[in-house]
Amino acid sequence: MLNRFNNNEPMPRMTKLNHAQPDYALSTTSLPKYKVKVSPIINEEEIWLDFVDGSDQALKQLYNTYVDKLYNYGTQLTHDRELIKDVVHDLFIYLVQKRDKIKTPKSIKFYLYSSFRRRLYKTLERNNKIAYQDSYDRQDGFKLKVDPEMKSIQTNFTTNSKIMLENASKKLPIKQREVIMLHFFEGMSIKEVADILGYSNPESARNLLYRSLKGLSNMLNKHQDDLFVSSLLISGELFIC
Repeated sequence: MLNRFNNNEPMPRMTKLNHAQPDYALSTTSLPKYKVKVSPIINEEEIWLDFVDGSDQALKQLYNTYVDKLYNYGTQLTHDRELIKDVVHDLFIYLVQKRDKIKTPKSIKFYLYSSFRRRLYKTLERNNKIAYQDSYDRQDGFKLKVDPEMKSIQTNFTTNSKIMLENASKKLPIKQREVIMLHFFEGMSIKEVADILGYSNPESARNLLYRSLKGLSNMLNKHQDDLFVSSLLISGELFIC
């Protein structure tokens, strides 16, 4: 397996995180990054095109932007952190090997998340950590947590309500928690969520998201506002831990 981006500079290997695990959506990991000059290019599509043209600078920018995000996503799917590191590493090695053959994706983030999840699941299945593609190695990932520093004027969100919501989210099936994370926190469209989860029909992802929010609403029956859960998600008062 290749372990270099080019002949001159080795790809940094990921180190272990600190023992205190930060909340998923708010985490800043200790994974090493490349030192790169600030690029005037702010459009990821332009960065991708430069990467395809052979720019190591663009590759490093993509790596620095997504290495922590992909790693954190993986930690919600499996407890095997060394395996996650290897899969993230292998994904970027694949990009280097095939960059002249990969079509420019409409969404770089979606392409990397879907490619990473697919690779991770194939590896988990090969290592007998999961029996089939629709299962999870980790069952307690993607839990919702309310930011204690934020208060909602729209929902009159009390401390007891926060605790109730966090407890209710734990009772949702993990796939429902994942679809909430992908759509609300990672900004994926319903079609993108469907592709990431392996659904051929986007309506399947839409129905799953509806069941997820409906399940939370049913458990939070003291709150009569049908938009209660959705408004919290959109307002940014929830995050994944």
